[in-house]
Amino acid sequence: MAGRNPQESKKLMDVLLEMQNNSITFLFVKHDMETVMSIADKIVIKNAEGSPKEIANNLDVIKAYLGEEEAV
Repeated sequence: MAGRNPQESKKLMDVLLEMQNNSITFLFVKHDMETVMSIADKIVIKNAEGSPKEIANNLDVIKAYLGEEEAV
């Protein structure tokens, strides 16, 4: 979480998870996809949307936002 130390980031994540557990909808804008994937029920990325699994497996999203592994 930008501008926060690890303790503040953990506290914020705990609050967001509590909100999620209470079925409270919130908008979470984050570039760290690992964090997004760990908390989101649904993700919208410009012209794509779906569950974290659908987003992670969408080839257009991978190419544009997540990057591709290169064979060595």
